[in-house]
Amino acid sequence: MQAAIVITSDLRYFMTQHNAKLIRQGAKPLTLRQISRDTGIALSTLVALTTNKAKGIQFDTLSTLCSYFECLPHEILRYMPNPPKTKQSSGELDRAG
Repeated sequence: MQAAIVITSDLRYFMTQHNAKLIRQGAKPLTLRQISRDTGIALSTLVALTTNKAKGIQFDTLSTLCSYFECLPHEILRYMPNPPKTKQSSGELDRAG
């Protein structure tokens, strides 16, 4: 049995908030492609992080993102001690009345 992942990426939400600030300041919003070009982080890595398909993150990648956005790790990662259970994983079945 594989342990549930309790740390997930919140990069998509963080980017939404960051881009909203840029737009309010009259600047163009950042794209994943632009972040990839600026940081050297592979576009596929950024996509995996924003879609929560990543199984982990390298410390150097996390450090690069924090440096680029001038933020702390907790702003782009989320700790979920009790991840939501799906009906399949909790053993519940849908019962038609």
